[in-house]
Amino acid sequence: MKIHFTSICFLFVTVFCFAQAPKITRGPYLQIGTPTSMHVRFKTDSSVVASLFYGQTQGSLTLSLVDTAATVEHEFVITGLSPFTKYFYQAKLGTTALTVADSSFHFVTSPVTGSRQPIQI
Repeated sequence: MKIHFTSICFLFVTVFCFAQAPKITRGPYLQIGTPTSMHVRFKTDSSVVASLFYGQTQGSLTLSLVDTAATVEHEFVITGLSPFTKYFYQAKLGTTALTVADSSFHFVTSPVTGSRQPIQI
């Protein structure tokens, strides 16, 4: 019985102490931007339930979306946005950040169709 207990302890230490946190292996990248929506996609190295936090102020990402199931391919469709507005976002796994919280993770929604706005591509 002592060997069995030792084996279980070794397995526990191996799995829980040396397991690495999931990492983003591709992205995040933006797709299909409209005046009121944006698709944010990324891929992780293991199947997890990720979340995407977003908002208009970099230090205050108060809105969020969560995966419906564990996956390695994550796609979040943010809707209800204001046209021609800057938004910041951050990918997370629970409370652990998968992306850094800095100004490089942002997008600007498209202007309203037919309006004349200076844009940068």
